[in-house]
Amino acid sequence: MNVPRYALDICKRFITGQWENITSDEIVVKQLSGGFTNQIYHCSLPEGREPVANEPRHVLLRLYGIGTTIPGDNYKVTDTLITLLMSERGLGPKLYGVFPGGR
Repeated sequence: MNVPRYALDICKRFITGQWENITSDEIVVKQLSGGFTNQIYHCSLPEGREPVANEPRHVLLRLYGIGTTIPGDNYKVTDTLITLLMSERGLGPKLYGVFPGGR
């Protein structure tokens, strides 16, 4: 998988402004370590591209890994719901979107 291209496609679905105008060669993507099964990426606008409205300069992209659930387990739903509630109450990072395979 071409991670920068995939990350940008996801960001363009949920974030407007400069995110719509950059290419997969320009987006800055760094994989963060520490996850057991999920992959977490720090994505940011390139140097010289300032946000034009309220869009973020940096976002985290979480891709669910194999083995994050077992049949009948609602882990992903519960985890996403908790993240959404914390975001809405200002107790966690803003949730910009949920998509099959991540958020």
